[in-house]
Amino acid sequence: MKLAYPLLLVSLVLPAGAQLSPEQRRLDMTQLANLFAKYYAPYEWKRDVVGFDLMDLKPWLDKASAAQDDLDFMEVLVDYAASLDDGHVGVFFPSNFVARLGFSADVYEGKVLIDTISRSLLPQSRYPFEIGDEVISVDGRPVAELLKEFGKYYAGGNPRTKARVAAARIFTRVQQVMPSAPRTGESATVVIRRANGEAQTFNIPWIKSGLPLMAAGGAVNPKSMWRLRAAEAEEAVSPYTIYRVPRPARATIGWGDRNPIFALPSNFVRRRGASAADYFVSGTFDFDGFRIGYIRVPDFEPASISGALSQFDTEIRFFQQSSDGLIIDVMRNPGGYGVYCEELLRRVIPRRFRTIGFEIRATADWIQYFEDSLTEARLFLQPDWVIQALEVNLGFVRTAYSEVRGRTGPVSLNGTGSLELLPVSYAYTKPLMVLTDELSASAGDFFPAVIQDNARGIIVGYRTMGLGGGPTPFDATYYTESFAYVTRSLMTRKAPVKTPDFPETYYIENVGVRPDIEVDYMTRDNLLNRGRSFVQAFSEAMAAHIRKEREQ
Repeated sequence: MKLAYPLLLVSLVLPAGAQLSPEQRRLDMTQLANLFAKYYAPYEWKRDVVGFDLMDLKPWLDKASAAQDDLDFMEVLVDYAASLDDGHVGVFFPSNFVARLGFSADVYEGKVLIDTISRSLLPQSRYPFEIGDEVISVDGRPVAELLKEFGKYYAGGNPRTKARVAAARIFTRVQQVMPSAPRTGESATVVIRRANGEAQTFNIPWIKSGLPLMAAGGAVNPKSMWRLRAAEAEEAVSPYTIYRVPRPARATIGWGDRNPIFALPSNFVRRRGASAADYFVSGTFDFDGFRIGYIRVPDFEPASISGALSQFDTEIRFFQQSSDGLIIDVMRNPGGYGVYCEELLRRVIPRRFRTIGFEIRATADWIQYFEDSLTEARLFLQPDWVIQALEVNLGFVRTAYSEVRGRTGPVSLNGTGSLELLPVSYAYTKPLMVLTDELSASAGDFFPAVIQDNARGIIVGYRTMGLGGGPTPFDATYYTESFAYVTRSLMTRKAPVKTPDFPETYYIENVGVRPDIEVDYMTRDNLLNRGRSFVQAFSEAMAAHIRKEREQ
């Protein structure tokens, strides 16, 4: 009995070090590529504009073959998905391992500045650096080099978003996203430039938790089993009309938080945000002779849509009576439900308006989705115009399905089947501003795009992320046991937009929504002063907007 126990331990430990065979890596690489070939909607856009052809698989099979071990191979899978430059897309692995340094940093004015410090882990007496100090290097590598390397762990939307999330990944390494995270050492040598200009070197321990995944584990590979499973992977998966950043990809502070990243004005009178039951922070403040309403929408994925809409309705009615203009804050908003986004829009656009259309990569499950929507509309005796709109959309999807990699024109994914929506009777009618930044993503792109397309208000802040589609999660690879998000539709705007860095296009993907007035929160001054300059700038812009609206 005593001899059997250690033998049992050996039998449990050995498989953890088993590596995949070259054939198994090839099959996983091919399976991931086939998943995107089947379902990925923006293929042509990425090929022609971004310059990546996901169908060109040979170089990726070569990289898979050259990988030194399973972790290196998992990095190849990450690289492949990252090459699409799509923040909705990602490959994620079954690990809960995390390594943290005890502080975080972000990119401010092109520099990686510390923005939070855990003093319970890094006491002031031993680690006297402060918020606002600049990180120069980690383990001898300049941060600029690390930003470039770590950018693949969230290749989202636009270069600034990618750099900001990469900065977060340098100091918090999550294996679910970063396969090689367990190779992190016991400590890091970090060079930090203090506010007085002096560069100081600190040896900071990595705080590790979770179980590291060091290999995919050995497995038999009968070809008949593979064919069966590959066929199952092609079965229809119900589409999701959810437009958000995948949760494992969210890294920077304040992303999706209810409270704004900046301090509200000293004379701000709070209405919502003090109770855990509040979905929003809202209230009013006086500026330059005007009473300005403010409401933060932290995401478009509330725990209860009806509960959130009830609160929003109360606030809109109040603001209509008690404000001269309204600011809606969707900065650092990771997205959420399309139907909820449209319902909020119906409450702030007081006239008929055009919502976002979706070009759909037609597959069998999309046909089923539209057939179910049509059946439900008939069952519940919806108006004839709704049924006719849904019939037209179903026809578009069926036609696209008959084509090679067919994609529809812009169709509606809401219950009416129409791209034209009507306001609620109590919609807000006064001057409107929407605050955005490069972490306003997916439905956080959707909302300001509709406001801008319909000339309802001004967009102030920074270019949105440019996540212009709808993603669906899939089980992606069998041997490395990953799952992936795949973008299956493309958001289209009311009219084409021109930008200096992209061809004229109706798409939001990569392009984002460009502000009418650019005000950048990401400065050292705003970091150290809780956004005082930023708040002053958007308050001045709002006052000017109210005056202009009253003159018309």
